[in-house]
Amino acid sequence: MTDRRILNVDKQGMTGAKKNYDSIALNRVGRFAVEFGGKVLGMVTVRIWASGAGGEKLDVKFDKTANGEEIQKVLATKIL
Repeated sequence: MTDRRILNVDKQGMTGAKKNYDSIALNRVGRFAVEFGGKVLGMVTVRIWASGAGGEKLDVKFDKTANGEEIQKVLATKIL
């Protein structure tokens, strides 16, 4: 995640050799949701819906080292 764009690399398969890259500019985010996994799992999932006709949805999963509250704050300030 940068100050202008969210990049998501989804590794697929047993070896992770197949990768799917998703990218969305922060000024195209229409709405978002942040889900905290709790203290045991600690994962943070961010669901992002793009504005416009396509309205595509992007799910980004962060591990327990990510600060979900900070991610939420950045997204809230970038959405117009």
